Amino acid sequence: FPLSRKPPILLSEASYYDVLGVERSATQEEIKKAYKRAALRNHPDKAPENERAAYEERFKAVAKAYEVLSDPEKRRIYDARGASAFTGNDASGAGNFGGFEGGMDPFEMFRSMFGSNFGFGGGRRRTPDLGYSMEVTLEELYTGTTRTVNFQQDVICSSCRGQGATRLDRCTGCHGSGVTMTQHQVAGFVVQSQQPCPQCNGQGVTVPPGALCNSCRGGGIVQQEVKFDVKIPPNCPENKHFVFPGKADQMPGMETGDVVIELRQRPHPTFTRIGSDLLTEQKVSLLDALTGARITFKHLDGSTIEVPSPDGTVIKPNDVWVIKHRGMTRASNLLIKFEVEFPDKLPSARDQLRPLLDPSAPEKVGEKSSRWFPFGSSSSSSNATVVEPDKATERTKRALEDELFRRKAEASNSGWHRDSRSRRGGSQGECQQM
Repeated sequence: FPLSRKPPILLSEASYYDVLGVERSATQEEIKKAYKRAALRNHPDKAPENERAAYEERFKAVAKAYEVLSDPEKRRIYDARGASAFTGNDASGAGNFGGFEGGMDPFEMFRSMFGSNFGFGGGRRRTPDLGYSMEVTLEELYTGTTRTVNFQQDVICSSCRGQGATRLDRCTGCHGSGVTMTQHQVAGFVVQSQQPCPQCNGQGVTVPPGALCNSCRGGGIVQQEVKFDVKIPPNCPENKHFVFPGKADQMPGMETGDVVIELRQRPHPTFTRIGSDLLTEQKVSLLDALTGARITFKHLDGSTIEVPSPDGTVIKPNDVWVIKHRGMTRASNLLIKFEVEFPDKLPSARDQLRPLLDPSAPEKVGEKSSRWFPFGSSSSSSNATVVEPDKATERTKRALEDELFRRKAEASNSGWHRDSRSRRGGSQGECQQM
């Protein structure tokens, strides 16, 4: 995973790339990650009382750099003409392209990146939580399992304790404040303005020769691989959250956030989960519906289940059978919902069916046939468990129809899939960042 580190402390004039601590060839993902780190480190609410002004200037500089470099067109203009293209001082006369005079407020940019509830005001300094989704099968939710997730975590460099250097000197240009003051005349008045110190890049300190940390190359952060065992219990609900406290990315001087993994069930070819109940939808022909059928399918526990029609039972469209104690738990049920497929036309001998279908019609004398089983078999399988169904009550049928309608409405509005914006997990876990 590409890394972007703490801005290196250089004895040269800061460019937007220097402010964020990235190379000129940095990708958009590297620039975004660098902005997050720099914005957290320089947020004014994190500053000591006597340094708030310096933090605010650095915070604005970080936001301005990100606003330009995160926009491909603005970045192209900046690479060609420099910062003057965005301040109205461009010799080409191209005009002012932004900055924060006409651009996004730096604090609004911070809120859009971290959320409106993120802040330092309550004294609780904490890195953002990291959320990931993990796809699991319905069988795994039924039986329970353990999945291992590999994760690349940003941790504070142990060699320099997050400073980026083994030794730091106080900046002689700003005397450690991180900002410098300049004066210029406007309409006969002397105006004083404050800007990040170009000598220390607004950090207040510089790295003496030979003191740059070799372990983190001045970034203060390194990556390490950590493993999480996600223990999924039997009958685990979908969308369950597993929280791993203090396993998110680290930042110097801040409490470490949590990693949160959310389970996402893959669609199952046979079953739909309704709470702790299981639903399977079966299609039967009109002949099977009238004369009897034997439904055979594989349960989540691996066993084969056969469900024959009770003697004399006619399967009607949308009928629901209930197999007790065969849902996600022994206390829940398996529901079988039927769809009856009608033929397009009947043969010319359909009048012979009338006395069979209409009890008031004269009975036709003929040989009685034994119960008919589809799939070419007249008897049950010797390896299958034969279970007797009960007919669902009207209340159960209505509740089921309401639930299926609700699910179809949700699927049409949003769907269950979430786009992966960044992939940092791997191995068996197959997590994707939310």
